[in-house]
Amino acid sequence: IVLASILAMYGFALRDGKSDGVVRTMTFASLMIANLGLILFFRSSGRGVFRSFSRRNQAFYWVVLGELGLLALLLSVPALRRLLQFESLAFSEIGIAIVAG
Repeated sequence: IVLASILAMYGFALRDGKSDGVVRTMTFASLMIANLGLILFFRSSGRGVFRSFSRRNQAFYWVVLGELGLLALLLSVPALRRLLQFESLAFSEIGIAIVAG
């Protein structure tokens, strides 16, 4: 499901005429969000994704904060964007990337 949604977002973004850099950035952000979603899913153990937050796990919180912090840095710092050939995203593009992930 994750692969299908990210590939669909990739195809729609290209069809809409978005640049390669924007599509690359949206795809990377979607993959990172999907990774967090998979971590949450497997951590929930059938109890519900949002209930899994009630279980204490320091490593989990560090991973979530680290990944979201890294994503925020990669999307906001121009030198890091140039390094990975990313482009800045509009809020709507970020929202699409989150939903696809």
